[in-house]
Amino acid sequence: MRIILVAFTLMLSTLFIGQNQVVKFSGCIENPNHKEVKIYGPNRYKKVIKLSEGCFSDTLMVVKGSYSFSDGNESTALYFAPGYDLKISLNTEQFDETIKYEGVGAENNTYLAKIYLYNEQNNLNTLYSKKGPMNPDKFLKLQLKYDDGALKILEEMSLSDKEFENNQKEIIRLSSLNLILNQLNVDVLTEKGEKLKLTKHLLAEFNKLNLSDTVLFETNRTYRAVVNSFFRCGLVAKNSVFIKAYNNLSMLSVKDDVKKNLARYISFRTDDLDSYFNALNLISTDSSFIENYTQNYNKIKALSKGNPSPYFEYKNYKGATTSLADLKGKLIYIDIWATWCGPCKSQIPYLGKLEERFHDQNIEFVSISIDSPKDEDKWIAMIEDKQMGGIQLMADKAWKSSIVKDYVIKGIPRFILLDQKGNIIDANSTRPMVYNSKGEEEVNEELIKKFNEYLESN
Repeated sequence: MRIILVAFTLMLSTLFIGQNQVVKFSGCIENPNHKEVKIYGPNRYKKVIKLSEGCFSDTLMVVKGSYSFSDGNESTALYFAPGYDLKISLNTEQFDETIKYEGVGAENNTYLAKIYLYNEQNNLNTLYSKKGPMNPDKFLKLQLKYDDGALKILEEMSLSDKEFENNQKEIIRLSSLNLILNQLNVDVLTEKGEKLKLTKHLLAEFNKLNLSDTVLFETNRTYRAVVNSFFRCGLVAKNSVFIKAYNNLSMLSVKDDVKKNLARYISFRTDDLDSYFNALNLISTDSSFIENYTQNYNKIKALSKGNPSPYFEYKNYKGATTSLADLKGKLIYIDIWATWCGPCKSQIPYLGKLEERFHDQNIEFVSISIDSPKDEDKWIAMIEDKQMGGIQLMADKAWKSSIVKDYVIKGIPRFILLDQKGNIIDANSTRPMVYNSKGEEEVNEELIKKFNEYLESN
């Protein structure tokens, strides 16, 4: 849940162009979890403030806009403007529920605290995951109901800062659009009859966007995300409105950003790879750009289910080598990781649980580190410290290793599942650990079912 809320904080960020201004910020925290608090903001702004008996006070040089405040465990949204002298108080045992503000700037920040808590209590990402697939009309009804609740909070505040108030109204609208587009993906703009109501709503909102405002596009993250999401969905759906709108874009920077955003979906995370590939060919005339994403597309297609896995052979933890050929005859679950990768390390305990569960069955768990060769000692130390089981290998050239290139790996951890013949089952397999509807970590039961399915069939 906290990951979702941090993402929501970033979604609230409307950035402004301006000079740094002085603001005063102080406060006291009951039951502090750490000895410091942190503030994050535009242009990678970060400020660490030490606590003294739970309290702090500092003078900040900041640009006007949205920030986030964190005690290390939880976070909330902040807003700073010139002349602010803001005081915050909270109790970490009920972080969001106890936030209070005083001083200059308290009014705007009190609203942000309320909307942040509202989002936590009515988070639609969680709601949609619990309810599963729903028809578009019901989806739209739930989203608009959420928007109405957020707008009601804003109206009841009767804020004196009308610029801030109008800004927040636009943030609610754009955040809503971005969520709809990301949840329902391209289906919402295919102009199919059963989704006509939602399609009409989205097209009406798209027509409100100012596609010639370069400053807005470059400084407002939410607006930029919405523009990209609209074009991504519309172009993949081959919706004539969006094809025409893209061709008519006057700003080359927007046109180029839309194209690059669409190209990023030529990856293993794309449900319909061919549709994204075709959409890019529809709008791109840059031969070098086309060649680059075509190579990527062809590599990914070669890693389709049933195709032979690319070959690999690397040094193992015991000093010898292990190759793909050595593992044939067994189901193979591969983890591509590194000692410096936090998300990779969070998967290790759950990978260990899977190994324990299947220790006497015909499956090999293979971890391949892409650490730099000079960090081999760190790799060995972590294997020993975390008592990592399975087959531990170290790739020879870090990110330039053949397995990284052959499997088109752009980020880690990355998991790969191969069958007993060394053929690909899933080149971008699910992880050992997943989050449940409560935001809690648990072993991936769907992955266990898949292991059993292939073990029983061979």
